[in-house]
Amino acid sequence: MRKVRMAAVLALAACLAGGSICFPQEVQAAKVKKITAVSEKNYLKAPKAEMRVLYEIKQDVKKGKSGIVSFTAPKKGTYIIVTAKLSSLKPASKNKDLGYGLLYLNRDSTAGLIARKFVTEGGKKSKTSKNTKLVLCTPDYYKKWKKAGKSITGKSSPLKQRTATLKLEKDETVYLQMKYTNGRSGGCKYRIFIKQ
Repeated sequence: MRKVRMAAVLALAACLAGGSICFPQEVQAAKVKKITAVSEKNYLKAPKAEMRVLYEIKQDVKKGKSGIVSFTAPKKGTYIIVTAKLSSLKPASKNKDLGYGLLYLNRDSTAGLIARKFVTEGGKKSKTSKNTKLVLCTPDYYKKWKKAGKSITGKSSPLKQRTATLKLEKDETVYLQMKYTNGRSGGCKYRIFIKQ
């Protein structure tokens, strides 16, 4: 079972590195469920995402602010979070949407939200490696980055799609916090899909 799961994760990582849309086939044609992220200070009231549902998350916040949605594990196990299709609500340019975001997977604590580590694609020789954030970008930003000859294989390279693999206990909650900028605002839309 572990070998099958790791093979699936590596295949998904290879797909993402190639720039393809990698949401599972069974949901690519499914109806998208739209939800709105809350501000960081209201994270305990964040909308709850469920497994195997394709979400489009709208984040309408000011520049420098972040938005949050949450996910609570229904059982103990390893979970895969796929995120893609990032775009600005208000692009800084009429011709190009040069936005990028940092998606943190946080846990709650007495001191507030704390970023947790997880496995993501990228790193030395494109193998999986530990990170604390998913670096996601718009298609226009990705084209500009790639045209400049910059790395698209590292764990901190901005990609159009990203995955995170992490272990959660039963009823453990992870808070997905998007910090986004396009030079104009922090407003954006992106999609997520969570599976085991």
